[in-house]
Amino acid sequence: MDGWATGHPMDAEAAFLADAGAIAAVSPGGTFWTYRNSIWALPWLPTVRVKLEDPAFAAWFMPFSGRPPYGVPRCDTNHVPPLCSDLYHHQKQTPQYPQGDGNCSAPACDTGRVPAGMYMFNPLAANVSVRGETLQHWYIETYVFGPTGGGSPLVSGFFFDVSYRPHQPHLPP
Repeated sequence: MDGWATGHPMDAEAAFLADAGAIAAVSPGGTFWTYRNSIWALPWLPTVRVKLEDPAFAAWFMPFSGRPPYGVPRCDTNHVPPLCSDLYHHQKQTPQYPQGDGNCSAPACDTGRVPAGMYMFNPLAANVSVRGETLQHWYIETYVFGPTGGGSPLVSGFFFDVSYRPHQPHLPP
């Protein structure tokens, strides 16, 4: 199941939907739940990565605070040149090369133009508008209920810190 971690760049959302399609093919009417995180902004989800890579959206994510040392590296030196970000990110439970919580291919995890790590959404920026879109609107309409999440007809529900079934709201979690 580590195939999602070996992509260039990584694409866990495509892997989620491919799994959902495979389940639907052998078990029509079956259910498939996908994953979202309400705190951590994961760059192996392209929906999130596109925002992390664009400096205009930096306010949507928590920055490193204070001065170095930060306790976690700002830069991933497995890349040439190193990938660095001023947005807070740590490597606990992230994909690793050669092994970890998802095994990346050499030379390192490919999360596009940002270092691999778990970034943090900035809840204080809920109403910060970038190019006419607020974090709150994007978070609900794209990240949670967009085409790779609860808005996909293949997805019956998702793990989102608490379980939720978008296509069957009358059922208890």
